[in-house]
Amino acid sequence: MTVLVGSNELLSRIEPLWYQLQAHHRNRFPDDTWQTLFAGGFDRRKGELLACAHVRIIIVARDGQDVGYGIGSISHEIGTIESLWVQPESRQHHIGQRIVENLLTWMEPHTRHQHLAVLVGNEDVLTFYEKFGFSVYATELVRINHTHQ
Repeated sequence: MTVLVGSNELLSRIEPLWYQLQAHHRNRFPDDTWQTLFAGGFDRRKGELLACAHVRIIIVARDGQDVGYGIGSISHEIGTIESLWVQPESRQHHIGQRIVENLLTWMEPHTRHQHLAVLVGNEDVLTFYEKFGFSVYATELVRINHTHQ
């Protein structure tokens, strides 16, 4: 197993895995709001991450193939796990655990707390994150402005 740790220079490399994550969410999301929330694809997400002052990207490869990634950011003393994806066939190798531990170790000296969002339909990952001390703190409601692109 190979682990790459870097920042925005690794963004292009995670693009195929990011689209796998989006397909996963699309299959679980309860309605067509998904299309609006993720309009603009990877280019939009890449732009959002490039605007963050402090970003850490971790990519894990097995047998020369990228099988998982995680993205963390720090802003105003708050750490955010922006994204985490491990291909289903590689999940038994604790790759997600290693990525989250790495991101939290990077964040903790610089942040008051860390957070992440779990999308509707993906609640089965809550127990995974609880192992790291995360707990449900709030439920966020989103209203989509369909007139704005």
